[in-house]
Amino acid sequence: MTKLRNPTKQQLNELKPSIWVGKKGLNQQLLNEINTQIKTKGYIKVKILKIIRNEFEQILNQILIKTNAKLVNKKGLTFILTKKKED
Repeated sequence: MTKLRNPTKQQLNELKPSIWVGKKGLNQQLLNEINTQIKTKGYIKVKILKIIRNEFEQILNQILIKTNAKLVNKKGLTFILTKKKED
């Protein structure tokens, strides 16, 4: 897959989730994979499984803080992340 640069809203919506967070929640290996995929692809879609939907906001905030990612879009239990721009 080529790295998306300035994707349209439609292109972002068509992304398939490449990371799933399940009942085991977040761990360092999952955070490392998120970082790797953001660097490789530019944008990634993350899906939180329904079994842990009550923890959605907490998991999203942890991912944003620990990966230094930027939230692009959030819909239901799915969200799109990209790398924060350096100042």
